[in-house]
Amino acid sequence: MVLQMLMEDVQEVKIDNVEIMNEAKVAIVIVCMNNMKNLVTCLDSIAKYTKIEHEVWVNAYMFSDENLKIAQEKYPYVHWVINNEIAGFAENNNMILRQIKTEYVLVLNDDTEFKEPVLDKLMETITQHEEISILSPVLYLADGSVQFCGRNPITIWDFIMIDTSLADTAKRPSKYINQKGLFQTYNISGACFLIRMSDFRELGLFDEYYFFSPEDTALSTLANKKGYQCWVDTNVGVTHYFGKTRKSKVKQAVLPALRAGCIKFYSEGLLWKSLLLKTIIIIQSTLKTFYFFVKGDIIEYHAQKNCVATIFSKMTPKEIFVYYYNQINQNEK
Repeated sequence: MVLQMLMEDVQEVKIDNVEIMNEAKVAIVIVCMNNMKNLVTCLDSIAKYTKIEHEVWVNAYMFSDENLKIAQEKYPYVHWVINNEIAGFAENNNMILRQIKTEYVLVLNDDTEFKEPVLDKLMETITQHEEISILSPVLYLADGSVQFCGRNPITIWDFIMIDTSLADTAKRPSKYINQKGLFQTYNISGACFLIRMSDFRELGLFDEYYFFSPEDTALSTLANKKGYQCWVDTNVGVTHYFGKTRKSKVKQAVLPALRAGCIKFYSEGLLWKSLLLKTIIIIQSTLKTFYFFVKGDIIEYHAQKNCVATIFSKMTPKEIFVYYYNQINQNEK
């Protein structure tokens, strides 16, 4: 009878017709778009440096049959969610997050690498501080420099300054960034953060309107508005191989979709802000269209031209991406 009662308290998860006893308090969620090099580095580093009981979930997004077979054989303990339909970062993550039964989840980019017990340290911190809803490590670039040690609030004016390369106001000194020890920040990076699942559900998970960006900023901004606290533990670091993926033709679809998402977020539902952002972006993208045409950079040329063409479109970021993505595929046939 005692054994039966204990067994009833253990949750079961079925993945690919395999029953897995779920006793872990934390799950790691990774979205990977058919990039085995990134995924192998990431998963191997997790296995090497993680002792705490955990689950690993991977959204195998647009994986080739060959890569999927290799990945599943190499990492049989991973919960694989297979998606071959067009979806953004938020949507792909949410496919997994809606299935998660653990108390905590670490959202992690596939282009990251652990070089220390990241999950163990973050879990130790968050479980000792009830006030923390979202906890981030320091993100380091491949050369060892700091990418993010906390993030400031980003207003429409900050976005304009950054987007037009006038100034990187996101790095202005404040209490939210580059502090020591454990400190409260404002925004997070979607590359790596630990969050309480109960709070994540209350926030509605990732907002899927933002197909590429700024879904992480939107999440932490909403969290702050609702009274949830975001913190950074500077005693923990993760290497983020940001920008190492070579530029591809898909940027022609990504950039206009990204711009549409940023306009939606930073305009905050106000018409004058939306018109301001659209005006600035259309001027900037028009100038860049001519610049990249003269330079002969066809990918950048089409990316900027597509931004101009869709700036006043009523399509969602996903619809914009799908439209241009299908164009790219048709042109290659």
